[in-house]
Amino acid sequence: GQIPFVSGHHAFEGTVPAELREQILEAFAYDRRTRMSGADAIMVPVVAAEPSGEAMPGPGAYTFFTNGAAERAPSWRSEMTLRSIELARGHEPAAFVPGIAPTPLLMIVAPDDELVSAEVPTAVFPTAGEPKKLEEVPGGHFDAYTGLPFEISAAAAAAEWFSTHLRASALTVYRVVA
Repeated sequence: GQIPFVSGHHAFEGTVPAELREQILEAFAYDRRTRMSGADAIMVPVVAAEPSGEAMPGPGAYTFFTNGAAERAPSWRSEMTLRSIELARGHEPAAFVPGIAPTPLLMIVAPDDELVSAEVPTAVFPTAGEPKKLEEVPGGHFDAYTGLPFEISAAAAAAEWFSTHLRASALTVYRVVA
């Protein structure tokens, strides 16, 4: 998992100021009620230049998505359903980490991650069985997808991990089938 999102609850608590949480929970409930009555889903911005209730706050998210859209997806719009944020809040893959062994697990975390605190996946990591490896790349959440941190995580750590573990898995499957 590159910059793994292992706890929606922790991400919500880490990115939403305490004084706004109740208001957002009420917005989730309002959105559910209105959708059940036939209304369209409430849409929110994914990112925004100025803080305005966007799904992914901060200048790093804004730069990553707006530059990426301009370069790779010019028709991309900064919008998503409020329901998507509500569902992400309930997404708790950390609960499954202890049960995935012997599937190899590589977690790549960024210590300065502003969206998904590195403390959470780092705390979940010891619950995984072997084989496993925890790799730290410099920077924040979006740094792991570009430049030197990307080269460290994708080109080096992930490539080495996949080469070692996927090749071994493929050979095992081939031998069983053959």
